[in-house]
Amino acid sequence: GWCQNAASGDSIDRVYKDDTYTSNADGPSTCFNFCLPFVDAPGYVGMQWRDVDRGARCICFFDDGDVPTELLAGSVAQTGRTSVGPITGSGNDAHYCYAFKGYIGADGTERRAIYGDNASLDDYINFEVYGADLQVANVEKEYDQNQNHAEKTAPVFVDHTTITATGNTWSSYLLPETVDIHKDSVLQFSFMLEEDTVDGFQAVCLDEDREETGPNGKCFVLRSSQGWISHMVNVPT
Repeated sequence: GWCQNAASGDSIDRVYKDDTYTSNADGPSTCFNFCLPFVDAPGYVGMQWRDVDRGARCICFFDDGDVPTELLAGSVAQTGRTSVGPITGSGNDAHYCYAFKGYIGADGTERRAIYGDNASLDDYINFEVYGADLQVANVEKEYDQNQNHAEKTAPVFVDHTTITATGNTWSSYLLPETVDIHKDSVLQFSFMLEEDTVDGFQAVCLDEDREETGPNGKCFVLRSSQGWISHMVNVPT
């Protein structure tokens, strides 16, 4: 379907060009190459192609305010929308939407600042996703609001396989690319607790942002000694 803001359904600022291919089989590759110059630009969120009988149009989408000022020959910019954030496809099957997996945040720069262009990492943990190994950089960001304290101890990555956490820490780590979660997806890991907490809990979360509440993520409780986290998954009774 056509691309729209994943959260609001709003229309998105874009750069497009018509009559770029003569066969639907060439649509994905042609439009990928058309949008390729923009993938490192701030705010690029994805692309779309249309069937030949719908104009053979390639479209590159951007956050509000991030449409490039220098355009390719024959292309047109459409602005004035207010969409910011990831996109998704909806509606007519003659339009084909591809969200950019490298996008995060309002300007799309956070992931590139950490990982660069296939940057070599020294401190990372291996995370297998559907058979492919991802190297997750040890760049800690606070998870949820006002939970960490100045004296807290940062988690440690050990041998690229283990994260060791001490004390009251709420930490998040940005994956090098976005990962699609399906109904039959399985999260598998080992967990060892050396010392129980008093009125606390341990959990692992998968989230699109760093806010624990909201519909775009889920936390799996591993152990709990408090009762207010009933909205999470697997809370011990």
